[in-house]
Amino acid sequence: QHTPGVNTDAIGFVSLKFTDDSTRLVYNVNLDNIHNVTGAYLYYSTPNGNDARVLNLLHEARESNKHFKVSETVGPRETTGTVGLGGVTKHDLEGPLKGNSLSHLHKLVDEGKLFIVVHTKDFPNGEIRGNSFVGIDRVFPDLDEFRWN
Repeated sequence: QHTPGVNTDAIGFVSLKFTDDSTRLVYNVNLDNIHNVTGAYLYYSTPNGNDARVLNLLHEARESNKHFKVSETVGPRETTGTVGLGGVTKHDLEGPLKGNSLSHLHKLVDEGKLFIVVHTKDFPNGEIRGNSFVGIDRVFPDLDEFRWN
């Protein structure tokens, strides 16, 4: 739920998988009961109290080598399923994390300083928000299944 709270039945989860050396990351964003998604971003709660976007989770930074079923419309503009699937390197970070390593991003995840906001047409400031991340293994594509060059 976003702060201030909004009345929604939407739910979602974000899965993250870092390489052992934290030079690459793959992610998966799954949503249900949500309408007209306009953005899904990873935000950083900066030390000065400002929240800043650091990664666009709807922009596929690395294309997958395999075809994966993604979201579908199940009702009037209702989205369910995977809406974001991608692979990133440190070069894909933006805002205050631009130029930082993915190991720094991983540390911020562990410290609870990152969160996801899903924006919709009806709630442009965010319909759902969360900072619990699902660690993934084979439920998600392997790192070698993405085109890195």
